[in-house]
Amino acid sequence: MKTWRLEHPTKDMFFEVFWDNLEVELVSGTIGSEGKTRHVGHGSPRDAERFIAAELAKRRKQGFEEVAPEVPIEIARTAPIAPPAPALVAEIAAQPDDDAVRLVYADYLLGHGDPLGELIVVQCERARLPRWDRRHERLAAREDTLLMTFRPRWLGAIAKHVSATFVRGFVDRIGFGGADPRDRVLDHVFDIAPLLTTLVIPASVAPNRAGSEDALARLTGVVLEGSLYTNSVELWMLPHVVRFTAADGAFGTDPMRDLAMRAWRELVFGNLPLGADGTRAMLDRLDPEVLEVLELIDCGVTDAGIARIVERPLPALRRLGLRGAQLSPRALERIAGARDLRAVTHLDLSLNAEAGAGLPALVESRALPALRELSLRHVPLDADDMAALARSPIADRLVSLDLESCALDEAAAESLVDGAWPALRELRIHGNPLGAGGALIRERFPDIHW
Repeated sequence: MKTWRLEHPTKDMFFEVFWDNLEVELVSGTIGSEGKTRHVGHGSPRDAERFIAAELAKRRKQGFEEVAPEVPIEIARTAPIAPPAPALVAEIAAQPDDDAVRLVYADYLLGHGDPLGELIVVQCERARLPRWDRRHERLAAREDTLLMTFRPRWLGAIAKHVSATFVRGFVDRIGFGGADPRDRVLDHVFDIAPLLTTLVIPASVAPNRAGSEDALARLTGVVLEGSLYTNSVELWMLPHVVRFTAADGAFGTDPMRDLAMRAWRELVFGNLPLGADGTRAMLDRLDPEVLEVLELIDCGVTDAGIARIVERPLPALRRLGLRGAQLSPRALERIAGARDLRAVTHLDLSLNAEAGAGLPALVESRALPALRELSLRHVPLDADDMAALARSPIADRLVSLDLESCALDEAAAESLVDGAWPALRELRIHGNPLGAGGALIRERFPDIHW
């Protein structure tokens, strides 16, 4: 669970947020009281994250400041600060994927009593662990405490103007909290966040209103939020961006018109009217040899769009997300016959209510030899479908399987537990009418993460 606490410096008021996957709890009131509680459920973690960002931005605009309830704010202001070590930071920037270099810097900071060193250690450890490792809970609690306590100090003058995401001890992504993105806030960020890679910006604002040409050239990722109008995707202003996320809007009559030809590594689209033609246009604007992540969430891809995807070799693709793509069993059969999806480790087929009958063909094929994580949430499955999955070669490799709300009954549960599942570490089965099958599954898998 992640938590935030904000307090108003003059009005004796507090605001708290508690976030657990799809559920968000908001608590507000007078300091010292229990406050009033509001629960808000969401359809996806990303939806919950956007909701929280908006709520926090609203409170910051009202003058609230983020604090840590566990630690007196004086500690956050007086904890030691290590002398600058630009050579170490430059070495990290030159080798951003090497945690060994970051941990050398962490040792330097801790030697001076600087708590940023502990954040680097904690976040590097979490990044190393698989998602289902039980050590996450302890580490996440410490990470939240450090961020709530020291975030204002680590962000300095920009703390009230941006929302910041720390990754392995450094700010990796910023969005505009209480700031007007047209104030070129980005020009003042890199001194505080030298490893910044990603900008979250309202789609209605051209990137050059948020930062200078030099600042924009340092970014490798961009997330556009809100309505995406025809002329708002000015990707030519972001020459080195190879990770692009856009959601909850429309590009206009030609969804892919502004998607510049470049060596995209990650493309994530949500709630955009791509359809089969938009999917084809997208594929025409990328280098299939380097694309690693492709997520088309509620984009109306349909079977025709799947045909466009599987006919192209995508040898570097690791993650394929097709949630709510309006797929039939035929689409899964097409994926089973894909030309080259050999590197795919994560496949999301959730919210494709008509696709279940195509599962046996998919899991019995050799199209996905690297698959490790499979989501079938809200895809109705029967006992025969589960039996096909349980005896398939894929079952021997899966470490994570999401079967939430798949209409699994007791017979399907019996088919599930008949499999060997030697690698399985995470299983999600909530929202199914399992009957006695629920106890059967938990008895069969006592040590995995639910």
